[in-house]
Amino acid sequence: MRKQSVFIIIIVATVLGYMFFKGTFSSPKITGMEVALKTATFLDKTIQSDGSFLFGYFCSSSVECFPVHPDFIQNSKLDYFKSDQIINSYLFLEELTGKKSYKDKADKAIQYVLDKCKENKEFCELNFSSIAQYYKTTGNDKYLSAMLLLANDFLSKDTLSLEETGRNLAFLFEATQEEKYKNRLLEITNEEMSNPKGSSLDYKISAAWSLYLPAYEVSEDERYLTAIKGTLDDFTVTKNLRVFRDVTNTARLVDILLSLPVTESKDSIYRMQARDILQELLKYTWDTPENKKFNADYGFINNLELSEGKQTSKTALFNGWLARLFALMQDEVFKIQ
Repeated sequence: MRKQSVFIIIIVATVLGYMFFKGTFSSPKITGMEVALKTATFLDKTIQSDGSFLFGYFCSSSVECFPVHPDFIQNSKLDYFKSDQIINSYLFLEELTGKKSYKDKADKAIQYVLDKCKENKEFCELNFSSIAQYYKTTGNDKYLSAMLLLANDFLSKDTLSLEETGRNLAFLFEATQEEKYKNRLLEITNEEMSNPKGSSLDYKISAAWSLYLPAYEVSEDERYLTAIKGTLDDFTVTKNLRVFRDVTNTARLVDILLSLPVTESKDSIYRMQARDILQELLKYTWDTPENKKFNADYGFINNLELSEGKQTSKTALFNGWLARLFALMQDEVFKIQ
């Protein structure tokens, strides 16, 4: 009897020891929604009183991170004012959480965009997806009018797949149901499929995101879905993340993977790949108290490989992308370290 008691004590001690060891030394866990909400606190630091956003924060080991507004960047480009993915993230978080504060920020930002469109319609082009989203949810004609400002430009433009014209034509077709927008999208997509204008991984991902995916969504033609899958099968996604010259293409890649329909069991691999990429970004680029890079403000830096003393940035647009993508995987569990 005594031996049995000792045996039971040893088993209990072993189990408790294992649980303590696992809790003490295993990596902290976090859900996709928790990542999205914490990243939103970083975005909150970038929105300005007029509805514009900081370009982001520049960081280095010597000065930590300091805010940078697009107006104060040398040789500033209009592209630096692009904020659609930030606005879209706030709208999506409001939809998921019911917190009006997220939509209040998005409303302020979209009004800034509309006001700027009156001075330069390129502001509408840069933030077209957000304007389309507002029209879709509100039906307010002021958003449709802003979209139509650029309609003829998109119909006549000899587009490259690295631009977002294809996606914008899809938004116009969804908003108006006019076939001319759909037809133009399919025309330029077919042209790209027959005669690709680039061969780099950056180019292929941009073409898949900006042309093949919207073409498939408006037509449900399997040829475009096959082209997307062919692009994804060309390389191992996590292994090749570091070849992207444009960090935006990392986000576009995840967006593609999460947008693909799951029609067969093997298609679940795409969601698994999206999760693997987001896990990689959490490990190497998320600046948190558990994995501090600079000031642990829950912003993602733009470099997967950050060498000691190297300068980098935390751009608001990239963080807007990631807040939405993690929210799309809200129930997935990730490791912080």
